[in-house]
Amino acid sequence: MAWQQDAHINENCLAYQNVMCMSCLDSCDASAISFNYQHKIARPSINISACTGCGFCQSSCPTHAISITPIAAENATLEHYEHV
Repeated sequence: MAWQQDAHINENCLAYQNVMCMSCLDSCDASAISFNYQHKIARPSINISACTGCGFCQSSCPTHAISITPIAAENATLEHYEHV
């Protein structure tokens, strides 16, 4: 992991609006984004341990649904990574 960060996909994601979009997947060179096919439309999730924090997914998202925020070193515990 290049930086310690917390990446999150919010409800503005097109997949949560039942619109197929994989812009973030296509832009992630680290292969940190995968799609869960348990819903009507596949929904993305971010594997924080594989994420480099480069921001390519953020810039490619048409709805700006991805946020990447730094985690202070003293707060960077395993708890931040359990939501993947």
